[in-house]
Amino acid sequence: MLWELFFTFFKIGFISFGGGYAMIPVIQHEVEAHRWMTAESFVQAVGLAGMGPGPIATNSATLVGYETAGLPGAIAATLGMVLPSALIVVGVAAFFSKFKIMPG
Repeated sequence: MLWELFFTFFKIGFISFGGGYAMIPVIQHEVEAHRWMTAESFVQAVGLAGMGPGPIATNSATLVGYETAGLPGAIAATLGMVLPSALIVVGVAAFFSKFKIMPG
């Protein structure tokens, strides 16, 4: 269950773009396809995620993971959602660090 949460949200975090609100329908589709939550529970989770600080998509992933598998599920879903962006940023930073202007 935890790996399924992680990989599902990793996929969403990797292929989705356009901000948190653009990711909500993709998250909803996956949540309903896996039958992790009912549509009504998901709408309530998104409402709660929107009231909290931080990105709504990450907050939604955390709440879906928590409702599905407790604290380990929340951690797995959150890592899955955040890790693709973090890896891309680190990769781009490593690439651009090779082009630093050297004196002389």
